[in-house]
Amino acid sequence: PLLPYTSRVLSLDGTGALLLPNRPEYALDGSWSLDAWVKPAATMGDAAIITRSIDTNLNGIFDTINFELGLTKDGAKWKPYVKQVSSATATTAAFTATATTDLALVAADVWTHVGAVYDDIAKTMTIYVNNVMVKQASFAGLENAVVNQVGVAICVAGGDSAGHVFIGRMDALRIWNVAKADFADYQSAVSDAAAGVARAGLVASYLFDDKGVNVQNFAVASNDW
Repeated sequence: PLLPYTSRVLSLDGTGALLLPNRPEYALDGSWSLDAWVKPAATMGDAAIITRSIDTNLNGIFDTINFELGLTKDGAKWKPYVKQVSSATATTAAFTATATTDLALVAADVWTHVGAVYDDIAKTMTIYVNNVMVKQASFAGLENAVVNQVGVAICVAGGDSAGHVFIGRMDALRIWNVAKADFADYQSAVSDAAAGVARAGLVASYLFDDKGVNVQNFAVASNDW
């Protein structure tokens, strides 16, 4: 647990993004789930919350997306979306799967919890807002086999294919290697991580309480000496 604990958040002005380490546990080749608390600024446009993209051919083009959760601007609010782009092969074209909510459910300057689930068995993508399921889409034939550990970028608050960046505040970002049934624990995401509460399938939990240029993954044991 983090002691003494001081509650802080990630504050972003749109001039950059946070690059996470290219860890093997972030290569999600099966089902996965993503969630975070967000408070976008009114000046923000489209933005990625988190994305893991891959330069498959090592040519500077990040054409494959293992996972991406973000927001699409619609008027004064945003529609959450989830996205995955499979790699093209000699016999199969790249496949893009995107699910976006029908309504703009995220308001400016208001804390909102956004979550997304990809079920590799059912081939569905599901979006939750404050733990209410607001969108589910099916994608027959979608295969998630993105385990390449070369030419990978894992970005928080930026890094999508269009160069969109997040403006506002973010907290309690989590990455899971399972298809969660829901996000019933969303209100305790911060306190659970700070207290070291174990969650099945949780591979990354970022509280952004570190007060500096580095952030700690509270889903793994710290290397305290």
